[in-house]
Amino acid sequence: MRLYTLLMLLLLTGNNYATTLDLGVDLPLEAGANSGYESILVDYDDGGTFFAGNELDTDTSVYQWGADLTSLYAFMEYGDPEVITGHEVDEEIKDDTLAFLENAWNITDRKSAEEVIDKVITFGHESKYKAALNQPDIKAAIDAIVEDYGDSFSYEDTKKIDEEYFEDKGIATDEFFKVKGAACAYVRFGEDALIGYDYLRLVRVVELCYRCGYITEEECSQLLYNMETALQNQYSSFEEIHETYYYGEMFRLKKKDSTSNETINDIVSGIKALDARRYYQKIEKQYDGYITLEHIPLITEENVGKGKEPKKQKEELSADLSDSLTDYQFQVGQTVYQLPLTFKQLQDSDITLDEVEDKVVKADEDYYFEGYYLDNEYSKLTFGVYNDTGEDAAVSELPVIYVKATIFGYNQFEKNMFAVAGGVELYDYYIKDLKSLFGKGKVADNEYDNGLVHVNYYEYEFDDGYYNFWYQPSGSIAGVEIIKY
Repeated sequence: MRLYTLLMLLLLTGNNYATTLDLGVDLPLEAGANSGYESILVDYDDGGTFFAGNELDTDTSVYQWGADLTSLYAFMEYGDPEVITGHEVDEEIKDDTLAFLENAWNITDRKSAEEVIDKVITFGHESKYKAALNQPDIKAAIDAIVEDYGDSFSYEDTKKIDEEYFEDKGIATDEFFKVKGAACAYVRFGEDALIGYDYLRLVRVVELCYRCGYITEEECSQLLYNMETALQNQYSSFEEIHETYYYGEMFRLKKKDSTSNETINDIVSGIKALDARRYYQKIEKQYDGYITLEHIPLITEENVGKGKEPKKQKEELSADLSDSLTDYQFQVGQTVYQLPLTFKQLQDSDITLDEVEDKVVKADEDYYFEGYYLDNEYSKLTFGVYNDTGEDAAVSELPVIYVKATIFGYNQFEKNMFAVAGGVELYDYYIKDLKSLFGKGKVADNEYDNGLVHVNYYEYEFDDGYYNFWYQPSGSIAGVEIIKY
C-alpha cells in the first residue's frame, strides 16, 4: 500500500481504528432506546439513486451543514473542513474507505450498512450512557462536580477533572475516562448529552456508505437531514456538539492509557485549532440556518413524519390568523381566538368547556379550567384567569389570559386543528421553524420528564406576555403555553 493511501486510512479511522463498533453486545437490560430515534430512522428503498462516481452536489444546505458538523475531523486529521467526513473520498482511496467501514464499523454491504446505521440511531452510546448514569462512581462524580462548580461548569473546567480530583473525592479511577466522560456530559448537557456524539460519528459513516455504494442518495440525504435537524434543535452550536464528541470518546474508551489518552488529546487539539483559527466564528453563523431537502425528494410516502420538512401553510388554516406572536392569537377548528378572551366568548364558542364552577377567585390568585373542541375528548385545552382587580371576583368576571395545548395524554392534536401565529401546529412543526418564523428565542433551563415523556422548553417573552413552546428530543413542537398579561 502506498504511503499516501496508508496515511489516509489512518486519518479516516482516527488512529488504528479507534472507532471500532461495540454496540449492543453488552448493553444493560435497563438501557432503553435513544430519545427521539423514531424521527431519525428512514425506510430503505432499493429503487433510489446509487452513487456512480459522479461529482457530489455539495451546494445544498444539508451537505454544507454536515460539513460544518464534521469539521472537527478535518482539524484533527489535517483534512478539508468543507467536506463531510473531512476528506474527499475519490477512487484513489476507495479501497481504504471500504476497509475503514469494514474494520471500524463492521459494514461490508448494503444489508450491514442498514443494520449498523439503524442500530446506532436506536441504541447508540447515548443509550449506554443513560444506563450508566446510576453507577455509583458516575453518580459520585456528578455530585462532586455540581458541588464544586454548580451551573457555571464549562468545557474549560473539564480539563481540571483529573485522577487526583477523583482520588480526593474517593472515586475509583480504574475506568477514569468512562466516569469522567459520563459525569461531565451529564452536568453540561443532561441525560441526552451523547446524542451529539452518536450523530456526529454517524453523519460521517452515512456519507461514506453512500460514496461506497451501500445506500442511495435519497437515503443518505434523508438520514443526514434527520440527524442534522435533531442536533440543531438539541444543541446551540457546533462547538457544543464537538464538546459532546470529547465526552463520548472518553465514555467509549473507558480506561485511560497511552492510546486512549492520545485519542482524547487529538480531540482537544482539534477543538482548540477550530477556535484558534476562528473557524467556529465562520460556521456558527450558519448553525441556525434553515436546513432543507429542496434538492431531493423524500424516499417514500412513509417517510413523511420522519424528519420531514414542516408544512408552512395548510389549506384549513384561517386567513385571519396572524403571523405575529404579539397578537396572541390561536386557531381551533376554523375559528381564530385572541387573548385576552371573555369567559362568555368561550361559552359561546365551539369549545365545549368542562363543568366550570363560577367560583370566587381571591385577589392576586389564578384559576384554571379545561375544555375540548371538535366533539373530540382528545383535543382538550387548558385555560386560565388571573385576578388582578385588587378584590375578590368571580371567574366569569375575569379575562381569560392563558391557554395551553399539548399532544400528550388526553391532548392528542395530531388529527385536530390547533395552531398559533404563523400557522405553527403541534407535532408538525419544529424548533427550527420557530426560529425561521419568529427569530431566535430562549432555551429555558427547566425540563419535564415523567419517565415516558421528555420535553424541553423554548420561550419567546414580550413586555405584555410570553409563549412557552414544549419540544421533544427530535425538535418537534409537543405543546405550547400562551399568556397575555
